[in-house]
Amino acid sequence: MAQRGNVILVARDMDGKVKVRIYEDRWGIGKQPFMSLMDMCIQVFAASRQLNATTFKLDHLENLKRTNTFEYSKETGYDGNDEPRSTGKFIPALKDYYTPAGVQKINDRLLFNSNGGIVIYVEEKRGLFYGTDVRVSYALFLGYEDAYCEYDFGNTKEVFNKENKSLGRPGDKFLTVEEYAKMKTNSLFNRSGFNKTFSEFEKSFKDFVGLKILPPEGIKIRFRKNP
Repeated sequence: MAQRGNVILVARDMDGKVKVRIYEDRWGIGKQPFMSLMDMCIQVFAASRQLNATTFKLDHLENLKRTNTFEYSKETGYDGNDEPRSTGKFIPALKDYYTPAGVQKINDRLLFNSNGGIVIYVEEKRGLFYGTDVRVSYALFLGYEDAYCEYDFGNTKEVFNKENKSLGRPGDKFLTVEEYAKMKTNSLFNRSGFNKTFSEFEKSFKDFVGLKILPPEGIKIRFRKNP
């Protein structure tokens, strides 16, 4: 038994090559997704300060179980395929990582997930004076186990996660930090002042790596080589 979540890392280098690594976090609820995000921010910022360093030489989240790896480039293209899950050959299109419906498709096709998770986006550009300039953003997505649902057993109807009805179904939207924190499953996020710790961290790393959360509807992307 576990509260299973996922961490999806989407890392783009300055030549337009993208590496995607998907990790399973067996107890990936509460503050755990944010711990992964904070760890990523600290490590890529430190790496970016080194002369000629690249953020992609470090395996920042390898303490988690990696379940899938995908690579995209201008040469191979950024499109995936629509192979059914049973074939084991499904490849997401790169744009799917940036919208709630796309992430949910990835969830349904690839992941053994009950409690949603986090997508972490890392983009590196050549630094103005030395090293690399790194931008980090993230998105929070809902899992089936935490979604509002009704079951009709004939004589009785049972409602689960009534307090989460406003969040919709998985894939409807990305969550805000406030919506995430209010969920019963994630009550540990607010314990021991971690919510305040993350808030201060986010403010600081907005200056360092441009840390920001994606809007509920996600974003449309265009990938091309940086000038």
